[in-house]
Amino acid sequence: MAGRKRDWKPGEQEAVQEVIGQLRELRKRGRQTQGEVARLVGIGQSYLSELENGCHLEVSLAMIARLARGLGYDFKVTLSKRTEG
Repeated sequence: MAGRKRDWKPGEQEAVQEVIGQLRELRKRGRQTQGEVARLVGIGQSYLSELENGCHLEVSLAMIARLARGLGYDFKVTLSKRTEG
């Protein structure tokens, strides 16, 4: 729904920000501009900028995978049992 704020659970925002931060570092390490990566994956440069700057955190795993592929990386998710404590 437009205008509806997401009800984030503890740790969710941080997890998204961490993954996007890793993608940003890979982009910079590869000396690619936001515009170059955005064109490669078919999104606007402004959207990529918003993602990288934490202004837009509603991002799908599919989009993260597209960004990773555009940077020349695979995207894999690993699940591990949480430890209480």
